[in-house]
Amino acid sequence: MMQKLKILSALLLLGIRSFALPADSIRQFAETVNRFNHVFPQEKVYLHLDNTGYFMDETIWFKAYMFRSDNDSVGSLSKVLYVELVSQGGDVISTQKVKIENGTGHGEIDLHDLLVSGYYEVRAYTRYMLNWGQDAIFSRVIPIFEKPEKDGDYSRPTINESYSQRMLPDHREETEGRLRQLNIKFYPEGGKSIKGLRNRMAFTLTDKNGGSVDAEYWLDDQEDGVHGRIVREGMGVIETEAGSTARFLHVISGSGKKETFQLPEAEHSGCALQVDAVHGDSVSLELTSTADLYGQEVGVTWMHNGKMYDCQVFTLGREALKTSKARDSIADGVNQITVINQRGEILAYRTVFCYPKRETVPIKVSPYNLTTLVGGKMIMEVNTLPNTTLSMAITDATAQTGGWNHNAATWLLLTSDLRGYISDPEYYLESDDEEHRRAADLLMMVQGWRRYDFQTMEGKKTFEIKYGLEDKLYIDGKLHKYNRKKTVDNVLLSVMLTNNLGDRLLGQTITDKRGNYAFALPDCYRDWDMIISTVKDQKFVRYYVGVNRHFSPTPRHIYYGERQPISIKEPTLKFTAFNDSDPAEWKSDDTQVLEEVVVHGKMWRNPRDFWQRESEGARHAAISYDCSKEADNLLDQGIAPPSLIEFLRRNNEMIEGNDNISGSPRYANMSYNFYTDGPSYDRKPIMWVVNNVFHSCTSAPPRLSATPTEDEHPTEMAGNDFPTSLDEVKRVYISLDKTDSRKFRRVFGNIDLMGTNFVTIYVYTFPSAGVKPMKGIRMTHFEGFNVPKEYEVEEVTGLRPEKDFRRTLYWNPDLRTNEEGRAVIECLMGPKSKMVMISAEGFTKDGTPMVY
Repeated sequence: MMQKLKILSALLLLGIRSFALPADSIRQFAETVNRFNHVFPQEKVYLHLDNTGYFMDETIWFKAYMFRSDNDSVGSLSKVLYVELVSQGGDVISTQKVKIENGTGHGEIDLHDLLVSGYYEVRAYTRYMLNWGQDAIFSRVIPIFEKPEKDGDYSRPTINESYSQRMLPDHREETEGRLRQLNIKFYPEGGKSIKGLRNRMAFTLTDKNGGSVDAEYWLDDQEDGVHGRIVREGMGVIETEAGSTARFLHVISGSGKKETFQLPEAEHSGCALQVDAVHGDSVSLELTSTADLYGQEVGVTWMHNGKMYDCQVFTLGREALKTSKARDSIADGVNQITVINQRGEILAYRTVFCYPKRETVPIKVSPYNLTTLVGGKMIMEVNTLPNTTLSMAITDATAQTGGWNHNAATWLLLTSDLRGYISDPEYYLESDDEEHRRAADLLMMVQGWRRYDFQTMEGKKTFEIKYGLEDKLYIDGKLHKYNRKKTVDNVLLSVMLTNNLGDRLLGQTITDKRGNYAFALPDCYRDWDMIISTVKDQKFVRYYVGVNRHFSPTPRHIYYGERQPISIKEPTLKFTAFNDSDPAEWKSDDTQVLEEVVVHGKMWRNPRDFWQRESEGARHAAISYDCSKEADNLLDQGIAPPSLIEFLRRNNEMIEGNDNISGSPRYANMSYNFYTDGPSYDRKPIMWVVNNVFHSCTSAPPRLSATPTEDEHPTEMAGNDFPTSLDEVKRVYISLDKTDSRKFRRVFGNIDLMGTNFVTIYVYTFPSAGVKPMKGIRMTHFEGFNVPKEYEVEEVTGLRPEKDFRRTLYWNPDLRTNEEGRAVIECLMGPKSKMVMISAEGFTKDGTPMVY
């Protein structure tokens, strides 16, 4: 499929070059843009989540909706969607591979193994989307709070921000340097300020945290006094007349802070574009240019969702060009205006927002009863369009942690085409009056990213397909040389997949001249063991077998506004709950509810699984590394895995020092394996534990280090050897909790650890650690589709009401209405629920959002 896309791209670009004719080249460029969108339609994805914030140990339930830009409707070219949870430090904690059918899919993210609280990013994308950059993916930041100290008590949601900021590494994109008390960014209308012409320039004003600032401002060539005031969310606009000598903008914030900023340098040649998207029933444009461009033909083009739907050709001259477009003829949502010349060069551009003429489809929810038993059922009727599928969540309003003002409509019409965080997108869809139009127009001016890049679509910039289209599951990759003698072409590559159910999939292929290979798979689910063999000239030959599976985007910067709480709206539904008996005696005719059930033990198949269980290291850990995945990533690129210490130093700036512990412990007696040299964590000594057995301490204080005398005999043998290579390690946990290091003190004899603040690093290895792999064999794994769980709640007869700590009371990703547009649902309420919040969303087949 990837080769096919490259061929289509080449044909398209050949066609573009043939269009470069002077007579009607502008309109031909416009036709090429539409052809590009037809050949390479973009995909967009929206996730509807069941809640606005979560606690550790809960579950995130989601429904995914896919869109195609070529037909503006629900659907996708891809059948594989990746949904990831990314930590505050930028580590990918969880990846779900979701099967997309008819443009939708659903699943869940389990938070039970989460190590720390914080602001986590949930993002969704297909491999095909990444060809347009990581700004094209879906991204939402959610708070994940500490587990309540008392089960079911959600009254004090807390996030340990200072802990994560001080002690955990940050792998996210850097911000643009240290912020000052007042910070400004300028956005000239049309993309450039042109000397000698009338120009408008939007700007954003933020404080040292990145939050928006309210202020008054004026230009230095104007009389004293206030020229303007921030319109909304730190956004303002200034206008300079033709021939203006203004060089500085003066600002006074609401707190009285005064600052002067220099305006961007103006260019000597070009076009100045001014758009009035605020007044009247049409959007008017004015285009002026410098004298060197007089007589040139330009095209004013309008594009929406990658489709060019209007192109007007004008000739530049001394008089300003003026044109307008009726709002009724402008597409709903975000539109791109691009001014090009006969060579297809962009002279000016900007986006405009058109308030939707097509109304959002309403969803109505009506309860049958407003009273119920504690832990009883609420029956509700849902009404919307006939034979329509939507997703619906009902949450306990008394346990809400914050609000959320984004939905299917704001995503489709606004946020999916803009870069950056928009704090209150619902505001721009509230009304079509002048105030809201002005705010929306400013928002359009300060957005520096265009989802649909005109120069790429018209063929002026090369469009490279880096990521193939996954219309089904594939195993694809590339062979890398292990030594220089063997070439990577014509290698017989065999693959065998097996799972724990005894299923087996087999396949063979021959690599091309560059060592590339690919297998198409039937739909398969969950994890599979994968063995790949490489045979050259009828002999097993060792290669690095690369697998294309490490394309996760770089974690983005989290904006200040995404970390701020949003006020909770008035609960959707209030009702009364009452008891008809003491809950402690609750029972049905055929079921006796026990007071408590305690599990005293667990059967372990293998003693090693018990003694080396990872839950020991995970109990207090703040950081975890999936070393098996990281080693696979390097091997897939043809890179030999480093030592574990080297890997940790590369990925965690807190770890410093030389590797002095790989291999066997220095001494047989544990009490002497305290070394003053070696790695440290944030300048603190490290206690190394391998498979839950003490190995050594590095960067320890001199008082703890000692050398055994010749007549001493070991009293207790040291534990496992320390792994020498990353691919011998399953996982590493780093704990900053003092109790972890102290629980090993019984093995050190008379050594006093008091006063020493150790960081404990747990290392877990494979049973075959240190075993050299067979020649020509790569053993790894393959992840099929995730099997989505069903949201299920036990009936009250099997669950004591006071033991029900759910905050999400109902979740259905595929609620379908009948021919009358009606559906009836039953919701099992919690024991403390007095009010509920309802979130219901979806899209019609033609792409119209549905919102409760």
